[in-house]
Amino acid sequence: MERYRSLSIAVENFEKRFGIKFNERELLEVAINNRPRGSRKNESKGNPSNTRITRKTLSTLGDAVLRLLSIESEQDRIISVKYQRNSYLSRRFDLLVFQQYLRIPCMSDETKGNAIEAVLGAIYIDQGLDAARTFYGHSIMTS
Repeated sequence: MERYRSLSIAVENFEKRFGIKFNERELLEVAINNRPRGSRKNESKGNPSNTRITRKTLSTLGDAVLRLLSIESEQDRIISVKYQRNSYLSRRFDLLVFQQYLRIPCMSDETKGNAIEAVLGAIYIDQGLDAARTFYGHSIMTS
């Protein structure tokens, strides 16, 4: 129970810090905790909202959203590549003190980049493109 409570606190802290209130907090929990959504034994079967979503799924979606938003913001595909690199996302991860929200330490640039992409994917599913754009603008592009 203590483990779940600390995860819940991490989600609350994330929501406060970035000004995003999740409708489905479990999406952010998947991005933070790397526990697949829909994996609890007591979840009802056959309910489409219990579709199994993993951090990898969220990261893949987040990568696509990141590409879209970086191209949209830069209006130039070559310049936008900068915002898609794991080394860039890793620096953003460190500057945002993102590690405090995660259950497992992230060491490599790839893992840090995937964590940010997973959160971006969770925001996109839960809140839509405008919220993802806001998170991207305030968290990923700003220094």
